[in-house]
Amino acid sequence: MRRRICECGTKQNYAVFADDLTLLSHSVNDMLVKTQDLEASAALTGLQINKDKTKIMKVKTDSSQAVTLANDSIDEVQEFTYLEVWWM
Repeated sequence: MRRRICECGTKQNYAVFADDLTLLSHSVNDMLVKTQDLEASAALTGLQINKDKTKIMKVKTDSSQAVTLANDSIDEVQEFTYLEVWWM
């Protein structure tokens, strides 16, 4: 089952499709907060985020600040495929 939450032209900043999630932020600090909130919310329901499958892509920023999950840096990528759409 696919449920589209993020639609063009809205102010929503996340998209959920089955077991995939994309977080969008305007700053690295915002992404840190969202990642921490997601990790805490998942823990409340007994879920864990798979760090090995979690990636971050920074666009239009020179920030070298790491985004973490379970106190480890998330791997950064320059491109990725999400629901058969290639992002770069």
